[in-house]
Amino acid sequence: MQIRTRGFSFTELLFAVMILGIGFIMLAAIFPVGLSQTKSNYEESLGAGIGRGASHQLGQIANEARLKPAIIGTVPTGLTVPAGKSVSLGLMMSPRDKRLAANLWTWKDVCRNLVLSSDPRFAWSPLFLRKTTYTNDTLAPLVLDNGTGGINPALAAKPDSLEDFSIKRNRSHQT
Repeated sequence: MQIRTRGFSFTELLFAVMILGIGFIMLAAIFPVGLSQTKSNYEESLGAGIGRGASHQLGQIANEARLKPAIIGTVPTGLTVPAGKSVSLGLMMSPRDKRLAANLWTWKDVCRNLVLSSDPRFAWSPLFLRKTTYTNDTLAPLVLDNGTGGINPALAAKPDSLEDFSIKRNRSHQT
């Protein structure tokens, strides 16, 4: 009759320590990845929320008379609209633009709402594009300007519209 000794053999102990060591190393390697994924997910979700809020705020003031009109000054001379085609004229502006007149939409109208109250590390900057689209419904090309700096009356004008711009996360500076 063989007597069995209590305990583990050296080989069993060695394998158990190796497996535990590999498990601890793998567990430790997961933490930095998890933290960076959590941070990335938070920033992307917050960016989407900022975009929705900014789009809503710009949408509320999109048709206000205080916004800069689509065309500043005169129409470009010599611009021809082909038959059956359209052309859109407009400028991208910021409320801080010095060309905005005193009675138009100003920086003071939006500056209080740019920094997020829930997380002051994030803010948004409004840019808007006002444009008017002119369509040539005739069978011949038409020159856009009428010779006096105005628009050719034969072109059908679609009223000014505000174009929405997407907001993207800056991935060039990972911190």
